[in-house]
Amino acid sequence: MKPRFATILLFVAMALLLAAGCAKKKTAAQPQAVVIEDSAAPAQPEPYSPPAVDEDQLRLEQALGELSKAIHFDFDKSDIRAGEDRERLQNKAVILQEFSSISVTIEGHCDERGTNEYNMALGSRRANSAKEYLKVLGVDPSRVDTVSYGEERPVDPGHTESAWAKNRRDEFMVRR
Repeated sequence: MKPRFATILLFVAMALLLAAGCAKKKTAAQPQAVVIEDSAAPAQPEPYSPPAVDEDQLRLEQALGELSKAIHFDFDKSDIRAGEDRERLQNKAVILQEFSSISVTIEGHCDERGTNEYNMALGSRRANSAKEYLKVLGVDPSRVDTVSYGEERPVDPGHTESAWAKNRRDEFMVRR
């Protein structure tokens, strides 16, 4: 029985080998490229167009910048100086006539020399001098207020002629 058993075992082993050799091999699934055909032409990118500029807003911002420029005075004087300071006031008058919704407060300032009371009065004279000049140029005086700060708000805290010259000024604060 041994030889017969060995023969049967041999045939079974060969059948298994034959079956294993003939079996289909599993292959890993290959990803396939998906092709989508679109009959429409490819979309063109939107051309760049800069944001719209509001001309009126731009003019208003420029006007506010011009209105914020200070004018300066000579030592112990409240007269509007010829030249740049008069030109600035003339520009301010044109702007105030064009933009009727804008009003200003003129703040008069002085340098530190002199008494506090004297400088408060001088600052008031300086602010009123600018207001009167604007009135002569056609600006409605009800749209212009004045206030004096005397020597209380220096723009330059130094104790030199240069610092004092910067502090002798009128500043224009816009109200809407």
